[in-house]
Amino acid sequence: MAFAFFKPENIHAQIQAAAAAEAEKKKAEEALAAQIAAQIAAEAAAANALWERDEAAKKKKEEAAKRAAEKAEAEAAKAREEMVAYQKKLREELEKSKAFYKKKQENRIANTCYVDIVDNRDGNITYPYDRPQAYRLSPDKDSIFSGAIDNDVGMAVKLRNCGDDKYSVILTKHNHFGDFDRLIKEKGGGWSPATAYSEGYWNLGDMVGEVSGISIKRIPYDTKAVGRMNVYGIPQWIPGMFHENHHGEYEIKPGVRKDPCPAGGDRYPIRNRVRRGEDNKLDPNPPRYACAYDENETKIRQVRANIPDGDERLDMYTDLIEHLCSKEKNLMFKLPNDKTCIQNSVNKEVGKRFCSKDNNMKNKKNICNSQNLGATVHDTLLKSWCSKGSNITDTGMCGNITNKEEIYQNYCKSNPTNGKCSCYNVTNYSTVCKSNSNAAGCFKAKKLVDNMKKLGLPEDIAMNSLPCGMEYCSGDKYLPSGYNVNCNTQIAICQPGVTARDLNESNVTQKCNIKQNSRSGSGGPTGVPNRGPIEVTGDDPSGAPSGAPSGAPSVPAPSGDPSPTPAPGPAPGPAPGPAPGPGPDDDKEDFKLNKETLKKYWWVIAIICILFIILIVA
Repeated sequence: MAFAFFKPENIHAQIQAAAAAEAEKKKAEEALAAQIAAQIAAEAAAANALWERDEAAKKKKEEAAKRAAEKAEAEAAKAREEMVAYQKKLREELEKSKAFYKKKQENRIANTCYVDIVDNRDGNITYPYDRPQAYRLSPDKDSIFSGAIDNDVGMAVKLRNCGDDKYSVILTKHNHFGDFDRLIKEKGGGWSPATAYSEGYWNLGDMVGEVSGISIKRIPYDTKAVGRMNVYGIPQWIPGMFHENHHGEYEIKPGVRKDPCPAGGDRYPIRNRVRRGEDNKLDPNPPRYACAYDENETKIRQVRANIPDGDERLDMYTDLIEHLCSKEKNLMFKLPNDKTCIQNSVNKEVGKRFCSKDNNMKNKKNICNSQNLGATVHDTLLKSWCSKGSNITDTGMCGNITNKEEIYQNYCKSNPTNGKCSCYNVTNYSTVCKSNSNAAGCFKAKKLVDNMKKLGLPEDIAMNSLPCGMEYCSGDKYLPSGYNVNCNTQIAICQPGVTARDLNESNVTQKCNIKQNSRSGSGGPTGVPNRGPIEVTGDDPSGAPSGAPSGAPSVPAPSGDPSPTPAPGPAPGPAPGPAPGPGPDDDKEDFKLNKETLKKYWWVIAIICILFIILIVA
């Protein structure tokens, strides 16, 4: 047995077994190594994925933080911009407010009458009576300053910003100002100096050092009918100014005293005869006063009735009427001469100003008419009104103005789609419709021109046939000069396949009423007197009546067919279309076998053909 163990084949088997075991071991180790490597790789991949996830989350977080920061910065920038804009707006509003109040203050100053008592030896103001704050607090009321201490040094008075004839400024003394009725009763109608002053620098005269009251009254031009007048003298004492003196009369001219404001008018002394403060010389301007009355027709008639013809006070009345009629609200005010203010006005400026506003020419015809304004002024204003916007399309207002053509053309050039411009557009087909098919009337006109071109008419002839026979120029439309100049021109077509639809609403007619002459074998279109655009005629399926214009040019038929000679006429043209074969009677029209006939009677022809085939087969 021991000897057999050491046989070579046994050794070889052992070696193979050992090698196999070693290979199995190595394989197992490699598998284990691969398993470990795979596990390590998986763990590494998992770690890497976790890292990448963390990195992505971190990046996402950073990006979100960045976006949040950018958003916050953008919002902050926007907030800063809004704040800057708001501050700018506040500054602008503040500037506007400052400008507004500055303007208001300037207006207040401009509309405030200042009265200063001065020492004319050096011109210094010693006691101001302007009291602007008191006057500005009640600008629509009169300002009266009284109870002042006598001014022992005041020798002159300055009126600033009181304007011409805007205020009645009166100075008086005796510390009583403001209650003239009480003063008269106390003084028994006695003497009490009071003088009216106008804009300027004046000597106080008898009131030097004794001024104790000042009245500043606005003359009520806005609310009353006011008339002004120069006179010879206005009494320089209170009763004479406002109450009884020479029976309440002013010295209209030397030695002539009359009631300055008859029929109970309010008196406003504007200027006495006074001396200048600079040199004590007498003011060359005469005394002046104003009368104020209620603005009603009865009162104004009373005023006129109390002033005889030739009376000096007619100057005051004339001025009153002029101011009364200078207000737009009084345009229809009826005057004592039975004219309205707008009729009475010589230059019509107030009426022109009123009638030029808004739509007053149309909406205020009771005022804005030729009777009130005069034909020339009315026509001028009407032309101006018609040239604005779409007013020219108002036929009732603008139908008869002399420059209607020019205004309407300009309007239609700017407003081609307006329905009232259809006749203008189609008449000017080449300059309007060819480039703008949306212009009023152009779509249909273009379709008609295209149809006529297809039938062989040259484009210029087709265009010249417009707008004849169509609705473009019917109804309330603008009819340009010469729009129908071509409408008496007749154009006749003898063309197979032409239907009434093709030439509908044009002055192009179809006439193939061609008759065969049994003797000569020739024929031509039958002529009828020229009577303007006529209906489409001929052997047409539409059944249109027959007729053709004399001398109408004809469009030729296809070549190769016999062409009859057209009847003589003023407009030569190509030969007419083909004439059908001769018929049994010269007075009967030949039947045309054209496309329209075939379309209409195809079933009859089909039946005839079938019957013919059956007969042949049978």
